[in-house]
Amino acid sequence: AQVSLVEGDEVGQSGGRVAFGQVLEDSRCPVDAMCVWAGNAAVELGIRAGMGPTYSLKLNTNLEPRSTLWNGLRVTLLEVAPAPRAAEPTKPDAYIVRVRVETEGK
Repeated sequence: AQVSLVEGDEVGQSGGRVAFGQVLEDSRCPVDAMCVWAGNAAVELGIRAGMGPTYSLKLNTNLEPRSTLWNGLRVTLLEVAPAPRAAEPTKPDAYIVRVRVETEGK
């Protein structure tokens, strides 16, 4: 399933729950600038099984890892929005991440 999450959101899937923690880095090329490299956004996600402890995952848009397999769940970072603008930095609470969460091997 593909889901969009804002900071603090959590989604459940058989085998675990995935939450959007924060954007750790956003060096993506602003839409109002010319860049040599597209850049990268790195996000921190939390993942847990049931009421167990939460594990931190770091996923990227243009660098590896873009996805991870945890406890039978494949979590893939698809997009970080909004696109950055040189004239106006994105506020942390304005970010939305789109992730795909799939059950593997069942």
